[in-house]
Amino acid sequence: MRLRIFQTMLLGASSIAARMAAIPERPAFHVPAIVYGASKAAVSMLTLQYAKALPDIKFNAVEPGHTVTDLGGGGSGGRPVEESTKVIVRMATIGTDGPTGTFQEDVGELAW
Repeated sequence: MRLRIFQTMLLGASSIAARMAAIPERPAFHVPAIVYGASKAAVSMLTLQYAKALPDIKFNAVEPGHTVTDLGGGGSGGRPVEESTKVIVRMATIGTDGPTGTFQEDVGELAW
């Protein structure tokens, strides 16, 4: 009989933009994005709460950056999908010793 070990992890797409909307010096502060900001704050809080409640599962939020997609405004200065997905793939393939309850971007972990 072979023993199979399945690694379980869940990622939430959060956004640094939602966090920056609280800082008057940042451009996001001046954009009324009530639902967007609330949804990203909820993803962040759920990430932390699930990570604490279910320590055997990896829960992390990722910040893929402003990406050129139909939802993101098409060609409005964002970066290619291939570049933005790097952090998602990196976090989706972490090992069992990888982080949980973190907020990640391209260069690594961001402070909550």
